[in-house]
Amino acid sequence: MIGKWHLGSDEMQIPCNMGFDYQYGFYASHSLYAYENTPGIHDQKIANDFTDPHIWSGQRNGAHAIYKNCKEIEVTEYLTDRFANEAIEYMNGHDSIPFFLYLAFNAPHTPLQAPEMYMEKFSTIEDPVKRTYYAMIANLDDNIGKVMNALRKRGLDENTLVFFISDNGGAEYTHTTDNGKYKGGKITDFEGGIKVPFFIQWKNTLRPQSYENMVSSMDIFQTIVELTGINLPDDRTYDGVNLMPFLLNADAMDPHQYLYWQRGFSKAIRSTEWKMAINEESKDTTLYHILVDPFENENISKQHPEIVTQMAMALKQWSSSLPPPIWPSMIYYEFKDGNHIYYFDQ
Repeated sequence: MIGKWHLGSDEMQIPCNMGFDYQYGFYASHSLYAYENTPGIHDQKIANDFTDPHIWSGQRNGAHAIYKNCKEIEVTEYLTDRFANEAIEYMNGHDSIPFFLYLAFNAPHTPLQAPEMYMEKFSTIEDPVKRTYYAMIANLDDNIGKVMNALRKRGLDENTLVFFISDNGGAEYTHTTDNGKYKGGKITDFEGGIKVPFFIQWKNTLRPQSYENMVSSMDIFQTIVELTGINLPDDRTYDGVNLMPFLLNADAMDPHQYLYWQRGFSKAIRSTEWKMAINEESKDTTLYHILVDPFENENISKQHPEIVTQMAMALKQWSSSLPPPIWPSMIYYEFKDGNHIYYFDQ
């Protein structure tokens, strides 16, 4: 496990106690890419981002420090470069036996820091925030290329299944990006926040294609389990489905009837045709005919009460199967759409 963890930093929650036999990275939601004022690294604060002061306050302390096999270490290399190099070094030492590598780059998550050589590539961008963001993405792209090239050079690309996943929709509140025509962004239940694409590569097994049916990043686990023949404990329910039958057979049914989201009072459900979101605190209900209105321009919940009832029942049934949350929401977020304000928690 290399990169961002963000699944807890208590002793029982750290990667070394969660089944990983090798770990390199940090435990929190973010860390500095380099110590502030490092020569050759551009630091960019975001004046109108409500999260930025908190982001910078963590520095490299506590859960924001860098750990190797769960022991704190000092790292001076730009973090995105270090994660890629760490992954390559790990693969080079394990190419004769099957391995699982979870490489969680944190770029381009804030804090905004980029190597000056990448800043120079975007010298025509006047907005310093966007310029730094683009530089971070360019550096990330190059490092992903390094990892994939290392896989090819070791002759492992034909026998390795690779997933490349986005993390949320674009965080518009950081003023670094937007989600185009898609409404909302990170923290919201609109498509701009939860329409997270991912790529799958398995050379000479999966044909090049654009798969249009609904999938979830939770499907990755079940796909890997099925392919590797791992026997799972049978005393629990597992989310996700094995995607291989659907990707290999163009005539296969959709992997999911519904996908669900729930964070505190913010809940949503989506089928291939419809998308509904409810806020149990403000009593907002939105329904979109997502098949013909993918950008969620028209809330038609009042025109289709039967669809609202049907999806609300499915959402309630799913929600009732979940254990109660073990911690409260940390963020309450407002999203303005015209004259209406939607509230979300996380």
